[in-house]
Amino acid sequence: MLTCQEVSERASAHVDGELRGMAWVQFRLHLMMCDGCGNFVSQVRRTKALIRSVLDAGRPAVADQVLLRAYSVRYAPGPASAGRPGAPGAAPPNHKGI
Repeated sequence: MLTCQEVSERASAHVDGELRGMAWVQFRLHLMMCDGCGNFVSQVRRTKALIRSVLDAGRPAVADQVLLRAYSVRYAPGPASAGRPGAPGAAPPNHKGI
C-alpha cells in the first residue's frame, strides 16, 4: 500500500488521469482508507480547476493573487495535524514538478 507521502506525490497525476493499472488501484485503495489524503486530492482537484478557469478567462495576474491568498489561508498557523496531507494546519507537501 502507498504511504501518505507517496499519495501526495502522485495526487496531481491522479487528478490528471495519468495513473494506470496497479498504480491507480493502489492509489484508490489508499484514498478509501485515508480521509486526510482524500481531502488533499480533493484540494488538488479544486485548485487545478480554479487555475484552469482563471487562465481560460485570460487573467493570469488574478490567478497569482488567488493562489497566493488560497495558499496563505490554507497553510496559516494552526493546530498540528501529525503531518497528514490535507489536514488543517498541516505543512504543505513537497511536490516536485507542480
